[in-house]
Amino acid sequence: MAVHLISPATIKKDSWVQANVDNDIIASIIPDIELMKLEPIIGVDLYAELLDQVENNTLTAINITLLSYITPMLLKYNLESLAFAICNKITATGLTYNDNENGATLPRNAMFRTMNEFQKQAEFYKTRLLKFMCDNNFTIYESKKARTSIYFSGKNNNQKKTSE
Repeated sequence: MAVHLISPATIKKDSWVQANVDNDIIASIIPDIELMKLEPIIGVDLYAELLDQVENNTLTAINITLLSYITPMLLKYNLESLAFAICNKITATGLTYNDNENGATLPRNAMFRTMNEFQKQAEFYKTRLLKFMCDNNFTIYESKKARTSIYFSGKNNNQKKTSE
């Protein structure tokens, strides 16, 4: 079983996701969020270090603190993706919108507003994480840019890369 920095149980416990939401749906989102949203920020080396320490239950004090900044960001990014995943499903006939037999589902525009709200909250926690890393001289963060597959400058990633 793969190790991750957040679990379906944590997502359910720390948010308003109900207990009856399928853990497999949540678990399928977590790896992508960690690789697309977290790894570009902290780098391959620190990400691997955190995974190793979580797996072996050997978290250092600074990494425990770091995880307290990472977890809320991961939670909100996962909720953003989960809001979309729960409302839609892929079938043999195409992409369909889930219809709730036990109550009213949100209209599509309300789903996208909800996703947008989770994204804004995640961006707040992302900024907080970056500030914590800079304030605490995470040298691995400063040198990680050459070792990550995605360039992250804290600015629009579509801009031309400049020398540092």
